[in-house]
Amino acid sequence: MFDNLRNKWRMERERDERKQAVYDTIKSGSEQQAKEAVAALRPQDMDSSDKGWALKLAIDRQNVDVFRSLMAHIDNPNHPITYTANSYSYTFSPIDYALNEMRTHDIALLLASDPRTAIKGKMLDDAKKNGMQGVASMLAKRIAEMRRVEAAQLDREAAGLQAPVTVATPPAIHAEPANDSNLGAGESWALMSKTSIAHVTSSEAIGRKLTEIFNFESRERVLITENLKTGAENMGKPEAFDTLAEGSIKAAESMLKQLNADAARKTFTI
Repeated sequence: MFDNLRNKWRMERERDERKQAVYDTIKSGSEQQAKEAVAALRPQDMDSSDKGWALKLAIDRQNVDVFRSLMAHIDNPNHPITYTANSYSYTFSPIDYALNEMRTHDIALLLASDPRTAIKGKMLDDAKKNGMQGVASMLAKRIAEMRRVEAAQLDREAAGLQAPVTVATPPAIHAEPANDSNLGAGESWALMSKTSIAHVTSSEAIGRKLTEIFNFESRERVLITENLKTGAENMGKPEAFDTLAEGSIKAAESMLKQLNADAARKTFTI
């Protein structure tokens, strides 16, 4: 048992020594020493907090070569830097820390140039404010590219939404126009069946035709809109009569009775 404990303590001591070697070379060593110390690390040697602290030390030193060596090991330009100072806890992304806390141009430029680095619009303002013209130029290019990608995606979505959807209008059954002097211009009623009626409103001014089909058997209304210029139609979902204005239901019911009566008289005459 004691042999196992001694072995565990030895492994922990060696891990701490490797980690401390990285901290020491980041603070004062050469790029080559930093590379060697980082290369000696094992994946389990540094947890997330250790990696964030090492990144902070590298940015604090403002040596881009040492920072590059460390970043090659961590391999994440967005790894959070979290530390406590004066009883307050602070968390930064590496590029935010380089831009606003240490104001180190070369490291900020290295991070801004990495396509994996998460970029926010405010960073461009920060770079300009802090006099980092090279960083500002790179951030502007990155933001412009992101906006081009977003615009292209929106264009594709818009094209999909505007694509005409052809919806077949149910054929009229014994369609009979209503003879009502109160109808407005472009407005008409047509009998679809003994239990359904269509109310059509057409407006050349706006280039649209609206057809409301009232089905008194299912007690639902369906709206069909047609673009008079392209002929494209869109059919809405059935709406229960209970959700509609009572006046429109009464008007449709009255016209249904009238047109059914007119159709019966014509059939009888024939």
